[in-house]
Amino acid sequence: MRFLPVIILLIAALPAAADEQRPKAGLLWKQTDLPATLPLQVQTAPDADHVVFLTDPDARESVMAGFVRGGEFFRLLVPPGEWQVSIASGKYWRGKDDLFGPDTRWTELTEPLTFRAGAATMNG
Repeated sequence: MRFLPVIILLIAALPAAADEQRPKAGLLWKQTDLPATLPLQVQTAPDADHVVFLTDPDARESVMAGFVRGGEFFRLLVPPGEWQVSIASGKYWRGKDDLFGPDTRWTELTEPLTFRAGAATMNG
């Protein structure tokens, strides 16, 4: 019986421990030599965190990913070009490989986004 309060405290601390391991908002990884110079900006509701993946629509390979903390402003610099955007969402971060575990929800934009720089403007 004397271990019961300790066990209850450990269980109550589990979500807080998962929170501490969440990455800061920003670039998780980048696998392209293209210069990342154009802004992708996102603001989300505070109910979940997200990982935004940019994928080459022709090769279907992800070239970079950024972590978005729920409720926070997110700005990621991306390379010029046309990119398919996929978003993994969830509450408890489990790492780059597992994302949010079996509760990961996926969303994919129906059309690729085009990022380009003009003579006086940058568009994303």
